Amino acid sequence: MKRDLKSDFQAQRQAADQMPHPTLTIRRDRLARLARMTKHHRLEIIRAIQTDFGQRSDVEIRMAEISAVVHAIRHARLHLWRWMRPRAVSMPWRLLPARARTAPQPLGVVGVMSPWNYPWSLALMPVVDAFAAGNIVMLKPSEHSQATSALLKRLVPQYFTPEEFKVVDGDVEVSRRFSELPFDHLVFTGSTEVGRQVAQAAAANLTPTTLELGGKSPAIVAGDADFGKAAADIIFGKGMNGGQTCIAPDYVLVESRHISALTKALSDAIQRQRPDDHAATHAINAAHQQRLDDMLAEARNHGCRIIDHGPHAPALIIDPHQTPASDA
Repeated sequence: MKRDLKSDFQAQRQAADQMPHPTLTIRRDRLARLARMTKHHRLEIIRAIQTDFGQRSDVEIRMAEISAVVHAIRHARLHLWRWMRPRAVSMPWRLLPARARTAPQPLGVVGVMSPWNYPWSLALMPVVDAFAAGNIVMLKPSEHSQATSALLKRLVPQYFTPEEFKVVDGDVEVSRRFSELPFDHLVFTGSTEVGRQVAQAAAANLTPTTLELGGKSPAIVAGDADFGKAAADIIFGKGMNGGQTCIAPDYVLVESRHISALTKALSDAIQRQRPDDHAATHAINAAHQQRLDDMLAEARNHGCRIIDHGPHAPALIIDPHQTPASDA
């Protein structure tokens, strides 16, 4: 595999050197093929993602995985001519009558390491950007979403040559070797811990990186807010994809005198949006489900008040140091 990765990369490097400045027509054609691949195989995409998660709403998949990619491609193809256009730059008077301009240039070969939580859209959205910028792409999808990764590996060669777009599958060791390749740019989406390892591997080649990492996402509810609307928005964001979204709200901050009103509004929103497991998304695997169970157990051990509507809905954990008070 190590030899294959290097040979695949060298083939792409040679292709990028032979065509360093793809035309507008070539870029639009690559984007169009990416859109056709996504639209023509939407049912296979839905089945693969549902296989990876065990259960996930097909409506949610169409919205967050398929439509997101198609709309991004449409936007890029529409505006690409403007993005590629050189722009005049003002010159200091000392250099007059000289003239200058900035001209966007492709980087060459771009590596993409995508996560499991949105295994189609977060794999292909960086590819859309790279194609629009005139680059060649090598993609390493997550080993945790095996069915979707296998579908990508099967479909991409039907629409692209390996010198344009190559999918590399494999385990953590393959990911490590992938991050060590001397890409012209490396895009990674995933955890902070793994992102740090990717950055260190890329640094050996002075490879520029774009790291979209996990984090904590607070929701702050002011005292004069519409609690019903705020709660509906918070639960929608948290309920999407079973909470397995990097920007899903993790905790809510509110004045203590409003905690009872907001808790009720959140509970009502859960009952309206997530009344049963019909549209629920399961944890990606048993290890992730166990992590959620352990977090709830830890909260109980610390004396937190927990409002649990079931595994299909977000659970509310209330700070044990906050006592309900009459809302003003």
